[in-house]
This record gives sequence, C-alpha cells and structure tokens, in this order.
Amino acid sequence: MTLSFLFSSQLQQRVHQILNLRGGSVKVVRHIMREYAENIGDGKSEEFKESEQKRIMDLLENF
Repeated sequence: MTLSFLFSSQLQQRVHQILNLRGGSVKVVRHIMREYAENIGDGKSEEFKESEQKRIMDLLENF
C-alpha cells in the first residue's frame, strides 16, 4: 500500500464518521460538490475551468 492510499483511506473513514455524527451523508456532499463544480468560473480561462471541474469530479468518483 502506498502512503497516499493509506492517507486517503483514513481521511475517507474520518469524513464518514463526522457525517454520521452530524446526521449527514456522502450523497449530500457529492451533490453539493457537483453543484460547486458546475458553477466554477471566476473569469479564468475556459481551460482552467474545465480542468478544475474534471479534478473535482475525479475526486468525487473516488470518494
């Protein structure tokens, strides 16, 4: 196992624990992050916008 995988796994477990304690869900977090990704665009280039959207969506797929 790589260190990044272990960190990612531990981070994911901690996020799930916090969500459970607060009555939240991963589904809600994913929805909010998708909405956020769709609304990226603060005057930067279209290329930047698309790369950030892809990065966020890739993170969500692995979450």
